[in-house]
Parts: sequence; structure tokens; C-alpha cells
Amino acid sequence: MEREDDVPSALVPDLYLTYRKKNNIGPLIPIIEHNRQDIITLARILSKLYGELDQ
Repeated sequence: MEREDDVPSALVPDLYLTYRKKNNIGPLIPIIEHNRQDIITLARILSKLYGELDQ
């Protein structure tokens, strides 16, 4: 799965600190999207592995 507009992992701490300082959820949105993509990718990998084991 190719990611578009994905936040680099190195920026996550800064985005979180900005959220904490300003009490604004905006900086968390790219982090949440990144995590959502991680979960989808993991589900696809597990599905593929399970399908290969089932054969």
C-alpha cells in the first residue's frame, strides 16, 4: 500500500507537543491517519499470510 501525504514518523512527537501546548486537535489528525493506514496495512498482511497458510 502506497501512502500519500503521510506524516513522517520523525514529526509525530512535534505534532503531539503542538497539540498539547495549544490544546488544538488539528496536529493529531495526520497522526491518526498514519495509524489508520498502519492498521489497514497490517490487516492486509495478515489476510495474505492467512490465505497462504490455508492453501
